Amino acid sequence: TQSGAFPIFEGVDVSWYRNCKYAVDAFIIDCEEDFFGYYDYNTERGLVQYANHFVVPGKKRFTWGTSEDGRFWTPILSDKGMPYIELQSGRFRTQGIVEFIEPQFSEEWSERWYPIAKIGGISFANGDAAIYVDLRGETSETFVGIYATRDIPGSRIRFRDGDGVTEEVFDLSPMRPFTKSYASKGKRVEVEVLDKDGGEVVKWDCGDYRTKLDESVFMVPKEIDPKEEVGPEGIEGLWVDAMLEDKRGERLIAELKYKRLLELDWNLTSGICALAVLYFRQGRYGEAIELLERAVKVRPDNEDAQYFLGLCHLKTGRFCDSEMALWKARRSRKYFAPASYLLSLIKIRNKEYGEAEKIVAEGLDGKGGDLKGLFIRSVALRRSGRSKEALEVVEYALGISPLHYQMLCERVFCSKGRNEFYGAEVELKRVVLTDGQKVLAVAMGYMDAGLFDEAEEILRRGIEA
Repeated sequence: TQSGAFPIFEGVDVSWYRNCKYAVDAFIIDCEEDFFGYYDYNTERGLVQYANHFVVPGKKRFTWGTSEDGRFWTPILSDKGMPYIELQSGRFRTQGIVEFIEPQFSEEWSERWYPIAKIGGISFANGDAAIYVDLRGETSETFVGIYATRDIPGSRIRFRDGDGVTEEVFDLSPMRPFTKSYASKGKRVEVEVLDKDGGEVVKWDCGDYRTKLDESVFMVPKEIDPKEEVGPEGIEGLWVDAMLEDKRGERLIAELKYKRLLELDWNLTSGICALAVLYFRQGRYGEAIELLERAVKVRPDNEDAQYFLGLCHLKTGRFCDSEMALWKARRSRKYFAPASYLLSLIKIRNKEYGEAEKIVAEGLDGKGGDLKGLFIRSVALRRSGRSKEALEVVEYALGISPLHYQMLCERVFCSKGRNEFYGAEVELKRVVLTDGQKVLAVAMGYMDAGLFDEAEEILRRGIEA
């Protein structure tokens, strides 16, 4: 990974597609704007992505390049063999950054993508419009192009150059972009678009940017040096290094570094838990339990240790031990919902459906967006004879995720004897039953709760489909 200036890098203007000779991933680091995009000056067409840059900071441009090797991909990946480039956005600043997702945690955000045309380029954009400003000093004029994503009849376009202001009315629409050249003297102008009621649509003042390169995006793990002496002051650095390996999927190296960390401080509960979680993901439950019990002994209120200890006991069929640990983990805000879900699984296995529904409902805090919790709540309600309430939970969950396999199956079980049954069967067959892997995934969801009758029925339906 390397950093470099943009648009001029090593004497070449790499903002132009034609100057990118070889395949390159280009990430914008800590962009101050909520947009980025591209513009094809030959076709006068472009594309804009718009999202809160604090929520969706990842902005990437990828091209195979214009060399012979790069042009090989053009007819394969693009319509009519046209120049090929990808714009990508994401939750992290680069694809080299990886983070763990907490149990039953979900993230969501919104972003907008829209086409633009006939405005000459992109200088600024928001969700409603894109602006292009070209300060042509040699001719003492400024070209302005504005593209709107919706019809804005009677829009007022203001051009400010120093103390001078020009205003005109224009019916902006996606089919009718605005373009005009203004006489100007300064090196900075301001363009503003208002709707007919005076509400701001978009505004840009050719402002400067303050971005500084954040070197943390280039953090990479160090190679293991068995001869290197690590004192107490180096424990934090070794911990960060081991976590980087773990997040990047280098499990064996991460394990070695976690073990080295614990050689320096065997009572470091964060390191103990991290190694135990790694073992848990590998199915090494016995080794994980041994470590987690050590962590709990060192610090009884360790929420991570209690949660994963409960999970390991659940995986090994020690339901009583699992329940004891999970109730302790449930005291924390972090694990309240996932521990509630796991405790409800145990209650369902014991046929305590009413108690299971109560526990998982508390974890959901009403209904929430925890689909695993909603699934178990619908099961508990149905099994306790409250099919109508169960069906309401199912429909709510499918409103969040219309293709949720287990919920589609649960809708069939909840609607037996009701008018909704036929439609539920048709949708289950269309989405789930024609794919063996989906059928197995749904069956496993029921088996985790000890619901072997439901698992058997879904497997039978899959065979017959």
